[in-house]
Amino acid sequence: MITVEQIIREVLALSPDVELSDATTPADISAWDSLGHINIITAMEEEFDLDISPEQIGELQSIADFKALIENDPE
Repeated sequence: MITVEQIIREVLALSPDVELSDATTPADISAWDSLGHINIITAMEEEFDLDISPEQIGELQSIADFKALIENDPE
């Protein structure tokens, strides 16, 4: 199973030396701008069969937030 970190690394085309952790936020990665954020959300929805609401999008501020959303998905 692909991880949240792998999706973010792939979507943002990050080099392997960029460290990602649960505490990583868009402020930590220059490529993680607003368009990058939408692309990450789209990739997460496709990979994990999610339907992320606009309210949830506003709450996704770190890698940990994405993991929590996936773990708490009722499906």
